[in-house]
Order: sequence, then C-alpha cells, then structure tokens
Amino acid sequence: MKIFKVMIFGLLVFTMGLVSTPKTASAFEAEGDASVDVLSTYVWRGQNLGGNEGVVQPSMTISGDNLSVNLWANYDEEEHEHNETDLTINYNRSMEGYSFDMGFIYYALEGADNDTKEIYLGVALEDRPLSPSLTYYLDIDEGSGSFVVLAIGQSLVVNDKAGLDLGASISMNFENDMMQTDINLDGNIDEFNGLYNAEFSAAFNYEVVDGITVSPKIAYSFAVSNEAQDTLDVVNSNGESDVLYGGVGVSVSF
Repeated sequence: MKIFKVMIFGLLVFTMGLVSTPKTASAFEAEGDASVDVLSTYVWRGQNLGGNEGVVQPSMTISGDNLSVNLWANYDEEEHEHNETDLTINYNRSMEGYSFDMGFIYYALEGADNDTKEIYLGVALEDRPLSPSLTYYLDIDEGSGSFVVLAIGQSLVVNDKAGLDLGASISMNFENDMMQTDINLDGNIDEFNGLYNAEFSAAFNYEVVDGITVSPKIAYSFAVSNEAQDTLDVVNSNGESDVLYGGVGVSVSF
C-alpha cells in the first residue's frame, strides 16, 4: 500500500508538471479538474459502504490527447479514516457518432485483506437523446468476475450559469466476488449471475465564478433481483438493499 501511495504521489507530480509546462506546437497539452463531494454516505454499485456521519470524496483528473488519469479517495467521517484510494487510467476515442472507452482501475482498500484491479471497455452513443452507454468491467484480481452497467443521462440547460444532470442505470453481476458475500454465513461466497442494482440520480450544477461549480446532488439505489437483495441486505452498512443519499460537490477546472 505504501509503495502504491508513493506511485500516486509521483504520478500527480508528473501530471501537474505537464499542466504547468509552457505549451508548444509539439508539446502534450493537458487540462484538469479537481473536486470534492461531501455526501451522506458512500455508495458503490448499490453497496452502501459509508457510516452514519457522512463521507468526503476528493478527486483529481488530468486529461489530454484522449488519455485521462483520475485519482479519487474516500474519507469516512464516522470512522475518522481514509479507507479507499482509486486510480483510473482511461483512453477515449470517438468515431462516427460513437464514443469508446477502455481503461484500468486500481482499488487501494484500507482495512481489506487485499486491493483489487479492474479493466473495462465502454461504448456510448454521442449526440443522441439520453446518451445511452454500456460498460463492461472485468476484475482481474480479488473479484475474479465481471460487472456490466447500462446507463442513460440527460443534461438540461437552465441558463448560462446553471444546468441539471439527470441519470439512470441498471447493472448485472457475473460471479464477481467484490459484488457478492457469504449470505448463509457458512464460510463460502454465494456466487450468482444476474441483475444487481438500479440507480436514479440528479445534480444541479451552478457555476459560481468562471471555472468553479457547486453541485447539490441526490441519488437512489435499489436491488433489482432476489439474489442482489439478499447480498445487499448483508453488505450494506444500513442493513437494507436500497439507499437514498446525497450531498454537495464543488469542482474547479484548470
């Protein structure tokens, strides 16, 4: 874990150096954004992993030439600890009305037996109503399975300073141990293939000043199969398979 954090620090120094380097015709041109969300709890693919006193989730992304690098973390206010850091490297390519993504995610998990890693492929329809997308995640470490998310979203312009983002998604699990648990308490992971969770979300984005946006947000996630409900009833910190959560985020573009 310590080695991984040192690598992250070096990566941030490197990417920030790219941003601050004077641009030339042949130089790598990069842009970035940093944000922090203060939320009522931490929900990941339907799993309620937060406590009762909220979470703080900082994030930073550096992007350029179809490549982006994101560093995200979760701080649990109830436990007073930083318990997760995720590093995502993404490559995006657009062609003939389609947007393709491929990438790698490293999940550094404090308190867990081991970290885990995923690779993923995604495709989205550009300039279409609801911008439908499909993303396939393959856990190549602890999960040893896959997960698929089908999502739609719509951005509505309120005025030149404000907008509303609406989203919905549904997911499916394929024997991914990160999405499963020992339901029967017999020492064995109860594997299953099938629908997992659905989520509806809304965020109101207001640009306070140029480059700084404040975003109140809310979301509702729930299980969409009996197997997922049994799993989430055990995994979720509130002991229930559905969760309503929200908060506010602040983002800065540079």
